[in-house]
Amino acid sequence: KALWAKCMALCEGDEGKAKYKYIKERVDRLRDEKLREIEERQREEILKNKTEEEIKEILIQNKIDFYLNPKNEEKLKVLLSRSKIYYEMYRGSYRVSLESNYVVHFKDIIKFRDFLKQKLPTLEGFSAN
Repeated sequence: KALWAKCMALCEGDEGKAKYKYIKERVDRLRDEKLREIEERQREEILKNKTEEEIKEILIQNKIDFYLNPKNEEKLKVLLSRSKIYYEMYRGSYRVSLESNYVVHFKDIIKFRDFLKQKLPTLEGFSAN
């Protein structure tokens, strides 16, 4: 009901357009729900035969992937800044300033990812879950 009301409002009461929009939105929602179910089953299957240490490693790697997504960049900056670690893109590399005013440049994302893999688990407010 809520989705139908939303579609009617967005289509300014035009029932034909609202039906089309409703079907499109409903298909999108069902697809997203199914994808989440599949991803969850795959994750459970992967984790089923792993040791606790391997699971922790996978969760940390997933969290790093989350933070390296450009739309989550601000979240990473906030998390790092709590420990007086700051970073920015500088001339095509990751420029990281540590609390001791020591600056490190990582020329590619792989080295920056390795840095995060070492640092993130030790930061206040970081949870791999």
